Amino acid sequence: MLNTLGSQTSVLTQGSSYTPLTSGLQDQVILEGKGSLAKGNDGVVEPGKVHDLNERSSKGESILSDVKDSTSLTKNSSSHVNSKPPPSSRTEKSHHKKHSDPDAFYKIKLKGRDYPTAYGFCQEIEYLNKLKGKSHIIQLIDYEVTDKTLLEDVMSGTNNNKDGRIVNDTYIYMLLEYGEVDLAHMVAQKWKENDGTNWNTDENWLRFYWQQMLLAVNTIHEERIVHSDLKPANFMLVKGSLKLIDFGIAKAIMSDTTNIQRDSQVGTLNYMSPEAFMWNEHDANGNTIKCGRPSDIWSLGCILYQMVYGKTPFADYKTFWAKFKVITDRNHKISYDPLPNIWLIDLMKKCLAWDRNKRWRIAQLLQHPFLVPPMPRELPPLDD
Repeated sequence: MLNTLGSQTSVLTQGSSYTPLTSGLQDQVILEGKGSLAKGNDGVVEPGKVHDLNERSSKGESILSDVKDSTSLTKNSSSHVNSKPPPSSRTEKSHHKKHSDPDAFYKIKLKGRDYPTAYGFCQEIEYLNKLKGKSHIIQLIDYEVTDKTLLEDVMSGTNNNKDGRIVNDTYIYMLLEYGEVDLAHMVAQKWKENDGTNWNTDENWLRFYWQQMLLAVNTIHEERIVHSDLKPANFMLVKGSLKLIDFGIAKAIMSDTTNIQRDSQVGTLNYMSPEAFMWNEHDANGNTIKCGRPSDIWSLGCILYQMVYGKTPFADYKTFWAKFKVITDRNHKISYDPLPNIWLIDLMKKCLAWDRNKRWRIAQLLQHPFLVPPMPRELPPLDD
């Protein structure tokens, strides 16, 4: 039990649904069961409240690809966490002597889960450790696993495709930086305040959070990590700064490549790129279609579109197959309602180019005229 955590620490129980409660189940593909940090129904992580989500939904089974050369996860050498799980998962108190800022405590029960799911939880810790100290990334303060052998086995890759489920009473404990509210809730609130109609685009609001989203994704791309499930619920506001969370289905890019190849479709429907739908297929030149950084750019474009118009580009297509058909159709034209600032439409188009090779990269997007307005050719004369 964590016994050195501050009294303001939020106490949460992380359960089987690793997907934010703000995102609809109808939008989830295969990987409903992992990835992001549990929040309340309004998208807010609530201090002092236990979220008991250990009952697995029948809809979401995790299927994850192998990450090679992964380091095995055991007890954090600097951890203050005892290996024995606390007697009650419903009411737990935590105290942190290092600082008085609120943190979020997650308890993950692995018993009854399949091995790929366990791998996904371990991968979350692996990437959060790798990204410690990085700006715009949610910070992992401490963690503990209670079955070293099992976790080493899972992280070695030997059990990722193993049939059956974990039978031991195994737990993962994670202490994470506290986030006040996610971007999904912020966008919904913005539209609610305007009754969802005739929203005069708040360009300063868009610029501020769009730039922070770009900086967050740029951080993981520089570390050769593709997130693969970017959506508003995966950006959390922490002390006025937008931070990226949820690395349960992220994938590492090998040092000598620029793309990754997945064993299955992963992501959230309304934000998935065309190539994410067409995994393991071949393009016109016979090359295997792979996902990479451009897939995250597409997802960012979908988020920006939602921030501007109040819905994703493909929200009007209600079924999986309808979305699949339109997103994978290279001749489909995304609709852009007129906006006062033509650069904003241009920015969305740069992210949502169907051809992944034509999508702008993060460095280019950070210099786009919407964020960095061009200087006038001639400065107006100064008043006397």
